[in-house]
Amino acid sequence: MKNLLWIVCLYVLCVSECWSSGLNGQEDFMFLAGPLTKSEVNEAFDCSHPIPPGSRQYFEYLHSRGVTHFKVPLSWAQLLPTGLPSQPQQAVVTCYQTLLGQLLEVGLQPLVVLHGSTVPEVLRSKYGGWENQGMVDMFQQYAEFAFLEFGALAHSWVTLSDLDDVWRDLQTEVAPKPLQNILQFNRNIYQLYHQRFPDKGRHLSIGLRARDVALISQTKASTTMDFLSVHVEYNCASTSDLAKDLRSLQMSSGNLPILIYKMTVRDCSYSQFQLLGNFLQVLNNNDLIIVGCDMKDMLGELDMQDTPDSIPDYTGMTGFRNSYQSVWDKFKAQTTTERDAFLNDSFPADFQWATSSESFKIEGGWSEGGKGETIWDRFGHQALAFENQTADLACDSFHKVDYDVYLLRGLHVNTYQFSISWARIFPSGHRGSQSEKGALYYDKLINALIESGIQPVATLYHWDLPQALQDYGGWTNTSIVEAFKDYADFCFSRFGDRVKTWNTFSSPWVVSHAGYGTGEHAPGIKDYVVASYQVTHNMLKSHAEAWHVYNDKYRMKQGGKVGIALNSDWAEPMNPSRPEDVAAADRYLQFMLGWFAHPIFVDGDYPATLKTQIEEKRRVCPSSEPARLPVFTPEERKRIHGTADFLGLNHYTSRLVNNSNGGCTPGPQGVGDFQTHVDPSWSSTASDWIYSAPWGLRRLLNYISTEYLNVSKVPIHITGNGMPTEYSGNTLSDTSRIQYMRSYINEALKAISLDGVNVQRFTVQSLMDGFEGKQGYSERFGLHYVDFSDADRPRTPKQSAYFYSQDLSWMVSPPLNQKGMTFTKNVDASEYNISPHGRHLPH
Repeated sequence: MKNLLWIVCLYVLCVSECWSSGLNGQEDFMFLAGPLTKSEVNEAFDCSHPIPPGSRQYFEYLHSRGVTHFKVPLSWAQLLPTGLPSQPQQAVVTCYQTLLGQLLEVGLQPLVVLHGSTVPEVLRSKYGGWENQGMVDMFQQYAEFAFLEFGALAHSWVTLSDLDDVWRDLQTEVAPKPLQNILQFNRNIYQLYHQRFPDKGRHLSIGLRARDVALISQTKASTTMDFLSVHVEYNCASTSDLAKDLRSLQMSSGNLPILIYKMTVRDCSYSQFQLLGNFLQVLNNNDLIIVGCDMKDMLGELDMQDTPDSIPDYTGMTGFRNSYQSVWDKFKAQTTTERDAFLNDSFPADFQWATSSESFKIEGGWSEGGKGETIWDRFGHQALAFENQTADLACDSFHKVDYDVYLLRGLHVNTYQFSISWARIFPSGHRGSQSEKGALYYDKLINALIESGIQPVATLYHWDLPQALQDYGGWTNTSIVEAFKDYADFCFSRFGDRVKTWNTFSSPWVVSHAGYGTGEHAPGIKDYVVASYQVTHNMLKSHAEAWHVYNDKYRMKQGGKVGIALNSDWAEPMNPSRPEDVAAADRYLQFMLGWFAHPIFVDGDYPATLKTQIEEKRRVCPSSEPARLPVFTPEERKRIHGTADFLGLNHYTSRLVNNSNGGCTPGPQGVGDFQTHVDPSWSSTASDWIYSAPWGLRRLLNYISTEYLNVSKVPIHITGNGMPTEYSGNTLSDTSRIQYMRSYINEALKAISLDGVNVQRFTVQSLMDGFEGKQGYSERFGLHYVDFSDADRPRTPKQSAYFYSQDLSWMVSPPLNQKGMTFTKNVDASEYNISPHGRHLPH
């Protein structure tokens, strides 16, 4: 995002300066944000009201973006309204303790400020101002009280946030030595603090403004501090030399390190950004010792839209604003009419139109050609699917390559996404069991696609694990990482000369959630406490290893791309006016999409929200731990981060989410403290989990672009979108699917044309009806009807096939050729007209 690049620049330069100053890089450097502010006014939160809802999620997000410290100004008046330490407001004390505890729990260190012009009124009335020794004594008692209550929770303190403000007040006072009084009590407070907390790593300072060099010599002579805490006001219209001012400040202090406690930028326009660049050079000045800088307020009143395109990208940070909140703010004011309005516009000329299928759903031939048993074969043979159905024959695509490619030509798609069965290639899961007949099947399919002008996209894993590997724990066994790496290596070597786009996994969340968590899918493991998280851990490492194999051995020669297809709903707050529900919707996405996307596209590790929620559940549920999250080593995080050339998205529906207390219940809703719902107005489908809410796709695409791709800039491929119809009744007249497809395709177009999201492909699921796991053949996702009562498995185009075979690159309302569309009710493949001249309507 352009408006964050200056923060990124600052981050990079600050880290560089840390190292040059002999500090321990990011471990010592203070990246500051905060404080919390009251919602009704732009004043620091003072615990006069409960901690704002969603604050924890806000802290988690800051931490995930690299912030290390958070400013917490204490309110003297709220803590000690009478001024007496013996009469505190205990609720306010508890509030601050909770706030500081929240920061520490998410990994942020508090920077506590004792004074922010919040003198108790009773003391102001009694003593007047700082010229009175009585006021000084009361402040010292207040400081001692604060250290007692909060000292164990904070290692960095500032006594007065802005001595300059106090000094200006003193100019009207008649007492001769008010400033000396302040500096003396600061010295006393410094000594008290370090006597009470002698451990290493404790710091205390007093706040100044960078412009007031004259004040620093007095301050240094009369008091003691560990660093200079300065408020920098940078005016792009001014010719003042900030580096010179900071250098003078530092020299006057005896070369104390400088913490830029607050950074305010004023009067910067598009043409003045080069002047702001001068500030970044200041931070990289070798003779300045800068140990921290304010990140949250650095850009001040800059016009965020005016950032020039010439500023280069950096990879250190991606910003501090919560991505979900940004997207929600963008769309929350939409009326239903605005949200659902049809966009008349065109897709990019090189846009890819695709359909898909998955190996175990259509291939059949479950024991032919040397293929090994898969977990779905075992699942079906154990009579766990609908009406005891199995995938033994499925659509018999193992014997019908030409037939299937013929149907694809009739759709006029330019891309076909299919998955490779690991067990058909390596029956035991290992290279030593390689089946040449299995590899030849995929050779034939790939060659037929290319001969028909259709780009093959191959998925290495879509749920059908070799049973031989599952017998040893499957995805819970760490040895599977090396096995998958070798399987991927073989596929790249064998098919990569023709396949230029690879998905390592498709919907891996479903594997972790339904395969090893709830047990609804094969292999039917019910362990959401340990197994599901270990499965994700191993799949992420397997994905990374596959990407590195391709990158190291095949990319230069083959020129392809490797990504991952992640599934995600869109999450909308149940009650948009409740911040708790907005935060819960964000958590829903982090637990579904972020579980996989954050490690790959952000920083190599799990989202802070996920880690914090699990850690909190471990704390409150010591006897019934609901989740155990594995930990990546630093080497593993580095290995995983950035291992995708595109982000694939499988999206079918949306959810309304509200905040709730999940208690100690395992699973995403329990651990994530949210509940999900659907709006009764959303159109239902033959599946109990898919409801049509097309506008959710546009919002999700915006969220993905903001949360995961604003640094890497890799494109999005919509790798799966579709809905099922019933298996009985008029199976060819699937007008509900046409409306679903038309609406979702148009929402993708809105994301591209109106929002600038880089979407390059739309994949309709699926080419034909197939075996849908536990639902067997009862749910029909296909554009083509398959008669499973006929051993020959004939395919027949549904009305949706005719719709999708149109030229949809230019979308108008009503849909192109709608009035002239002829839906033939009962045709077989021999009647399916195929045109070589583009995506026109067969008839």
